[in-house]
Amino acid sequence: MSNSKNMTDTVETSTHQAQQIWMIDEADLFSMLETSGKECYGEKFSLWKEDFPTLRKLLIYFFADSERAVNEGLDLKKGIMLSGPVGCGKTSIMSLVRYFQNENLRHTMKPCREIVLEFFSKGFDTISKYDKSFHCVDGLLLPKAYCFDDLGLEKEAVYYGNQCDVMKEVILSRYDLFESIGMLTHFTTNLTPEQLEIRYGENIASRLEAMVNFVEFDKATLDKRRFKPKH
Repeated sequence: MSNSKNMTDTVETSTHQAQQIWMIDEADLFSMLETSGKECYGEKFSLWKEDFPTLRKLLIYFFADSERAVNEGLDLKKGIMLSGPVGCGKTSIMSLVRYFQNENLRHTMKPCREIVLEFFSKGFDTISKYDKSFHCVDGLLLPKAYCFDDLGLEKEAVYYGNQCDVMKEVILSRYDLFESIGMLTHFTTNLTPEQLEIRYGENIASRLEAMVNFVEFDKATLDKRRFKPKH
């Protein structure tokens, strides 16, 4: 059985689970997500009603609900770029929603800043670690999904005199694997698509557009670290 066939079977299983899960009231799903957040991050964690449209899109995507995904303009063959203001909860939400997904498809969270720090000590082997990445499932190698956290805040790195925009190289390599075998990549960022293009250039912006669904928190979302919930 090929890797692509196994990926198809896994997605179909996840879609079946989605059909069962969405029989639960949406409010209960948000409650489940909030409960999981409190278990992981403490009692201060809470979801804001203003965020429910964004959260709903993410749940539809990670449950692989193909019918609702079409209605929301989501492509299940692409990853997610979750953007929004500082403190709106991007990292915690992307950490939580993966547990609503088939375990063979779950992404690993990795801060972009940490990848750059790895590059300082290990050099270009770091890039290979995050582009040509696979994991073994039932004896088969499947593409490993990552969520690269805080894209755009990292700095360029220098290794033995060689300057490198590390995340730019990782994106280029993972795009090639997205095109060839459907490798999924997710991101969180404080930047808008326009700001990402300024930061990384038109070439990368074009590839990101092909690789991910852009899902945004409202620009007016308050910093949840500083303000109390509105409900």
